[in-house]
Amino acid sequence: MSAKIPWLILGASILILGFYFLFFGKIQIAGDIVEYYGMTVSILNHGDVSLRNSDKTDIEKYLPAAYFSDPQYYMVGANQVRYPVHFPFYAYLLIPSRIILSLMGANPMLSFPLTNILILASVLIYAFRKYIKEPDKRLFLLFLVYFSPLIFFLGWPGPEIYYTGLIFISILAFISGEYFLSAFFSALASWQSQPLIVVSFITVIYMVIDTLVKFKKNRVAEKNSNNYLLVIKSLSILLLMFIPYVFSYFQFGLLTPWTNIRNGWTEINGFGLQNISLKKLFEQFFDLNMGLFWYAPFTLVIGFYYLIKRIIVDNKAVFLSAIYLVTAFFYQTNPAWNYGTAGYGPTRHIVYILPLFIVLAIDFLHEKKLSIITSIIFFILLCLQTISMNMNGWVNPDFRNSLRNNYYAIYILDNFPSLYNPTPEIFVDRTNQTDLDHPTSGFYKYKGYCTKAYVLSDELNNLENQCGYIPTEQKKSIIAGLKTLNPYQGIYVNY
Repeated sequence: MSAKIPWLILGASILILGFYFLFFGKIQIAGDIVEYYGMTVSILNHGDVSLRNSDKTDIEKYLPAAYFSDPQYYMVGANQVRYPVHFPFYAYLLIPSRIILSLMGANPMLSFPLTNILILASVLIYAFRKYIKEPDKRLFLLFLVYFSPLIFFLGWPGPEIYYTGLIFISILAFISGEYFLSAFFSALASWQSQPLIVVSFITVIYMVIDTLVKFKKNRVAEKNSNNYLLVIKSLSILLLMFIPYVFSYFQFGLLTPWTNIRNGWTEINGFGLQNISLKKLFEQFFDLNMGLFWYAPFTLVIGFYYLIKRIIVDNKAVFLSAIYLVTAFFYQTNPAWNYGTAGYGPTRHIVYILPLFIVLAIDFLHEKKLSIITSIIFFILLCLQTISMNMNGWVNPDFRNSLRNNYYAIYILDNFPSLYNPTPEIFVDRTNQTDLDHPTSGFYKYKGYCTKAYVLSDELNNLENQCGYIPTEQKKSIIAGLKTLNPYQGIYVNY
């Protein structure tokens, strides 16, 4: 196979994506766009990210003024100045695209897809040049990236492509034994997705232990100087990891502003480890609406299958998998759970792990000759992934679908409602198609009749009003169950 083919495909794909978004891509308001776009306005206006009245005027030309009354954006900090709660590094990456678009007279919101495409291109080029040299592995990489949920985020106004790309490079560096580089890239990724600090911190520990073991085993000469170098490397990564926290402290007097945000979910649930659960871990992978599996079954099954095959002989793959699984729990600290999917899903709280499965799948496809039965199973999974990619809109998903049930959930709720009992926020937000900051009841109907409801403890009458009746066989248990709950809790009722 010609070594030029993967490069030609990569170059052509980047040009096509850039052309598509520049001339045909939809600009959608979603996620934390007000702060990331707002920071670019502030930087270009006066060189820092503080929000001034002139910045608000410029931002409101493209975004609703209501954003500025939302307590989770632009908190009041030092000297009563409003600052963004998100770290600004991604916003600085947007600046070159903003300047070019300004010179072209184009919509400045296009800076998001163009920057995301450039980041993805940079990641793939770096991977090609440094880690993935075989032409067939390069082709597998391109296929697994472009045929994955990662492309849902190309037009997303946020840093998901940035931090998943850096995590991909971090994983390749770790597997190659370059632990310092691995920790470096994961630390940079954590700047825009804080739970990834767990990955960087554990990688530093692994680097220290591995180096000390090698010192002892090989009796490395000039041991003191090597120890000093190890200390310098470790401290430099730790300092890098904590830059956002120092930045936040100077702005707000807090190491992280998230614990000080006051809306309905934080008032009720708080922000922290009390929100984690095995149920949410299951939902991160398998929830019908948000679970990663339903959007990348081919990649996940192949990657997991290869991991099981390598579990005895490849301790690095097992160690990496353990790190990333533990990190999933830290994403659960956020009290709000359904928000901000790029289309129906998957949740941004698990997309960070996709690069690991892509790396595992590349190695599997490169090494293995498949049996007929295995080939059939993988073909079925590939078809399912194609259906999911098509359902979510490929590179142009409808971000409003984060408040709608996808086809899989609709089928189950229409026909087997008792089988789907997600965290209530997922069911209620997508059934009511609302994004409230507090719990409420939800009533799912099929052909005008209730099939499933989630009812708060003090809204039993609302259940009868919406659904016409309470199922007789459940009525006593429903009434008894609701009496034990506080006003913010409820129960599922199946019809």
